[in-house]
Amino acid sequence: MRTVFTIGAAMAVVLILTGCNTLGRQPRIREAGVTPEVLEPGDVAIMTVRLRDRFDVVDAIYGEIEGYEQARFEFRDDGVYPDVEAGDGIWTSDADVPPDAPPGSFTLIITAYDERGNPVEVRTEDSRQLLQTTIEFRVDAMPLDELEDPFPEQFDSELPDPTIEQ
Repeated sequence: MRTVFTIGAAMAVVLILTGCNTLGRQPRIREAGVTPEVLEPGDVAIMTVRLRDRFDVVDAIYGEIEGYEQARFEFRDDGVYPDVEAGDGIWTSDADVPPDAPPGSFTLIITAYDERGNPVEVRTEDSRQLLQTTIEFRVDAMPLDELEDPFPEQFDSELPDPTIEQ
């Protein structure tokens, strides 16, 4: 009996000294980014999320552009383009920047989901929150030399110079 009590007391001391750290075992987004950093209409944006998920809680990751919820992107970690290596914890998506994309700054909201399609919640020290992150990115206006000529070819002919008599 004394041995059981001693082992129990020792385990209690270890738990008290080290803490019951379940926070460290939760899935966590380590970093996220968009390449290239500055986009132009017609570019392809590659979006990546580095995820640590020891217990495979996360089944899917989606991103939405704030204010443009119809622009929803599915991230992959299956080795199929644009993802490089299956199961490496780096989830990837790509998107074509539309030719008529307005210039400006945008926010991509990235959220992790479980196998039932529910957003994954994680505990913080004092609350619960969704497993999500944001990426700020910018779209610049297309350079003038790349814009289509707004005038058709029929207007390319030279006009007569009014200072020269004909």
